[in-house]
Amino acid sequence: AGSMSLAVGAWSRVSVDAMASTSRLGFAPAGYRGVRRTTRLDTVSAAESGALKEKGRGSQRGRGSGGRGNRSSGGRAGDASTSGRGGRGRGARDGRGRGKPSRSKQCSVDAVAEADAMTKSLDANADARDVGSVLADCKDVRSERASDAAWGLYQAAVKLGVVNRFNVRQHNFALGAVQMGPDGSKRSTEVWTNLAKSPAAPNGVTMALLARGLCRTSKDVIPTLGTLREGTSRGGVVDAYVLNVLLNACLRDVNGVTQKTPLGDAVKSNAREATLAVWTAGKGMHNERTLTSTIKVLAAIGEGDTAMKTFDEAFHDETPMDADCVGAALGILSGRANATGKSADVLQLYHRARKSRELQMTTYCANVALAACSRDGNWEGALVLWRCMLAGTENAPRPDKASLASVILACGRSGRGDLAREAFEQGKASGVECDVVVVNVLLDACAKGNLHPGDALDVLMDAIENRVPVDACTIASLLTAYCGEQKNAGSDRSGNSADLVEQAFAIVELGRFLSVDPTPAVISALLRVCVTAGGLQRG
Repeated sequence: AGSMSLAVGAWSRVSVDAMASTSRLGFAPAGYRGVRRTTRLDTVSAAESGALKEKGRGSQRGRGSGGRGNRSSGGRAGDASTSGRGGRGRGARDGRGRGKPSRSKQCSVDAVAEADAMTKSLDANADARDVGSVLADCKDVRSERASDAAWGLYQAAVKLGVVNRFNVRQHNFALGAVQMGPDGSKRSTEVWTNLAKSPAAPNGVTMALLARGLCRTSKDVIPTLGTLREGTSRGGVVDAYVLNVLLNACLRDVNGVTQKTPLGDAVKSNAREATLAVWTAGKGMHNERTLTSTIKVLAAIGEGDTAMKTFDEAFHDETPMDADCVGAALGILSGRANATGKSADVLQLYHRARKSRELQMTTYCANVALAACSRDGNWEGALVLWRCMLAGTENAPRPDKASLASVILACGRSGRGDLAREAFEQGKASGVECDVVVVNVLLDACAKGNLHPGDALDVLMDAIENRVPVDACTIASLLTAYCGEQKNAGSDRSGNSADLVEQAFAIVELGRFLSVDPTPAVISALLRVCVTAGGLQRG
């Protein structure tokens, strides 16, 4: 509580004294950013702790059988004849003594019915704590029906003047209770207006609930920022959690459109303006979550360069990051159109983040880098990372089947079928799962590499022996491998061309035995074998 009070006081003073020198929507002035950085974790923890308490209320509202218990332990207080959630009188804040006798429960545990009943029976002398308790129950239900019931109760409390006796906690319950449904934003605005007129000072939980209530789409972000700035001038605390609530509204806009329906220009424009406004306003408060949300929105609207510029800026400013944030940046960098040397850039970022931030990288991060290498045919970079993953060195994660497939692809596209086969054997020895994708890319590597003709068959037999399912692509890839081997091996191949054609047909029949019917790709591969072997008439 002490650290929260200090943070609120410092934030309020800076907001009043330096607001004129900041941008219109800015929260942290340049001279204050260093101080803000040192207090960010405290304020985030305090706000998130408050949000959890108000959600579960296990540690703020004693659910015992009598009065209200210790606020720090949420225990039972006093004696009562009721059971379960019992009455809610107010007990001592530092003890478990008897509190004020609670109102009797005239309704079932149904929060909606309780709110409706209280709305009908409410009078001007009603206890604000009882009203807040019912609003809290409605907030926990999180449905439009409960929100409507809470709104009816809140309006009755406003009309009778009960809201004038609300403390910040009860205002927060109201904010959380009325925000569901299409009218949630309008209702949240009215609750905030009443809170702003009252002696109660908003806190970090208020700011988080206000952001959630007001901000539904990216078009709401900038007006919400203005309201939050007003809240900070009254003592509220805006932290990374609150900023991410706003950014999530932008994410919902850009992720809510299917691939068949491209993002419209209006959606892109709103999302871009809102995202950059939040990023600018939150300088000095951002963390790994807000950074991840920011670059994801920018990438989704086609602003990959801006996303990476923002990431690099955050990296330089020592904004907190985690492996998931780096993974998002790696994916954006890897997918940027018209980029040259993409795999080298992705690998550089992977190793830079790992070394300078001392991050334990995830398999996803490593797989993004390996996939970039597979597209570029960068088998050297892929093998270096692959071997680190197998050995567990340099904070490298354990590989999975996607890792193995990417390494094999990188080697195969460079004509290094021997290295692809070696990586496959290493993965198998290390317990890496093998599936049909791994088998198919390995067969493709055999086709492109100068391998012995038996290698491709060995791969297929090994897959069958280990009960790895095969598909039409497997059969087609094996036939393609045979075609390539015949061209490369020439007279060194045992048997003659007729034998090659017979074995090709035998492979197709083997596919039938494995319930793989010939597809156009299989038939095309078979015809190529026949042409190569001089058996066009058989084809």
